[in-house]
Amino acid sequence: VGLPLVALVGFLAHRVDAEANVPVLGLWVMAVLTLALLPSALFLVTQQHRLGTPAPRHELPARTPVRTLFGLQGMPAAMMSSLAVLASMDLLTGYLPLLGEERGWSVAAVSLLLGARAFASMASRIWLGQLLVRVPRDRLIISATGVSAMAVLLLPFLDSLALAGLAMAVIGFFWGIGQPLTMSWVVQISPARDRSSA
Repeated sequence: VGLPLVALVGFLAHRVDAEANVPVLGLWVMAVLTLALLPSALFLVTQQHRLGTPAPRHELPARTPVRTLFGLQGMPAAMMSSLAVLASMDLLTGYLPLLGEERGWSVAAVSLLLGARAFASMASRIWLGQLLVRVPRDRLIISATGVSAMAVLLLPFLDSLALAGLAMAVIGFFWGIGQPLTMSWVVQISPARDRSSA
């Protein structure tokens, strides 16, 4: 939900007068939209309580040290793949406004590019279950990581806003596949008691 909200705030910031207090406006919009989403969060909390409460702390088994988790077979590759996707997402979100400024794109244009990435990620997650039925998990992870990396590498060379939007949609679509699959890969390798730590 975060990036669509960022796109909306960016679009509103472009629409208001240049002398208006854009950061304050953005914070107000984010606050209102966050409050609108609060009932869904409360619903999830009440559902969790209905399913049962976690065991008291003294009854939980001892946690495995992170160093030991990292030594499990396949764990370094799984963690590094997951971290690469997450770091790429943060870097792109941070540096896209600078690229947009260099290209002369407006705040609204950069916000729409971020929104295109976010919506493409959500769309791919809708179809992720069907993709997993047709394509093996390891092939999906490799292809999603490879295609998104190529699109990210291509992005700085695109002067056209339309082509940049297409690249962002491709990036978002394949990140929407790669992020949950790499995280679930880490979970599958981890012992059940250590999944949250992993």
